[in-house]
Amino acid sequence: MSVVHNPRGFHLIIDALECDLGRIADDGFIHRFLDTYPAEINMTKISTPYVRRYFLNGAERIFGFVMIAESHISVSTNITETKMDLDIYSCKEFDINKAINDSIELFGIKKGTIKVIIRGQQYLKVIEDMLAGGKEFEQRRQLNLSQLKKDSYLSMGKGA
Repeated sequence: MSVVHNPRGFHLIIDALECDLGRIADDGFIHRFLDTYPAEINMTKISTPYVRRYFLNGAERIFGFVMIAESHISVSTNITETKMDLDIYSCKEFDINKAINDSIELFGIKKGTIKVIIRGQQYLKVIEDMLAGGKEFEQRRQLNLSQLKKDSYLSMGKGA
């Protein structure tokens, strides 16, 4: 599997459906994730995680956020609908495949949408050239995550 490098970093956005209710409803689990996960992807945590349970539009939710020197990581859950949104936004490159696979496993994600935004668009041409001249380049992909094989998903546009 090819690895894409980008010195300006990435913004990984996961809009997850059918998550493990026990995990996304556990504010302690979300706090531990935000407290420990930055180190897993070689980021520097610069704040204590903030996690808050609340109700909005009839749905029970949890929001969590941690600042990292490179930007932030946030988790927003809708417990009532077993949905979760996860953002890892960094001005430093990180292992996107690891972050996706870890998220799927940790939160028990069954379905969802994954989007990777490449920071520093001036580097886009270099990255496109790395990926078959840009012909197979995709920044957005709809997935049934239950069909994924670990470590086989993302090489920035080349699917499993």
